[in-house]
Amino acid sequence: MVSRPGARLVRPERSLVAVPLTQRGAAYLDEAMKVEQLNALILAVGILADRRGQRAFPSAQEIARRSRGEVVALPSPEAPPPPPPGKLGYFTDGGRKLAVAMLSRLGRRLFIEYDADTNTLRTNVHEYLGEGID
Repeated sequence: MVSRPGARLVRPERSLVAVPLTQRGAAYLDEAMKVEQLNALILAVGILADRRGQRAFPSAQEIARRSRGEVVALPSPEAPPPPPPGKLGYFTDGGRKLAVAMLSRLGRRLFIEYDADTNTLRTNVHEYLGEGID
């Protein structure tokens, strides 16, 4: 469990194997796995800020550099175009707001925006987040 002031993140149990039986099931599993990557990135940048004793999230350029090509810096939260397929996109305002995004295999832009000052979350993947936030 990782704690931040006013919030608690609990990692749900993970399945060892998931096999889709339909195209809809394959799309669901693809998006669910990508949302896990988005959550992991948010957790990692939060831990990095905490370890430094900083309130601000690390810059997008720093995270892109540290990730060795897995993360690309986004110029804005709604940055068109989205990150390239297979890459995570990361944006921060230099303070306590961040956004992460990734494309699904079907081309849907999956995103999570978080404002740590107001503890506000904006996303289009809420159906994958329900168990991990309380």
